[in-house]
Amino acid sequence: MKAVFPLFHKIHHEYSITVSISAEYAHPVEYLLGNILPASAGMAILGKYAHLYTAMIFYVARAVDSVESHSGYNFSWVP
Repeated sequence: MKAVFPLFHKIHHEYSITVSISAEYAHPVEYLLGNILPASAGMAILGKYAHLYTAMIFYVARAVDSVESHSGYNFSWVP
């Protein structure tokens, strides 16, 4: 893992503005393997039972969770 950090994840920590939306700033490889692939796994597991609205809600929830976790605040409604 330490060998991969300088190549891909380090760019995420080089973002110069400290705002929560910077959570989405990532190297393309990290974005694909760390953001898109895990988010798509739920829909792949559901297969033919997946619904467009379910996918949209899931993707938005993942983005909101990522932004919230990078905001620096502890919100009382987040488990």
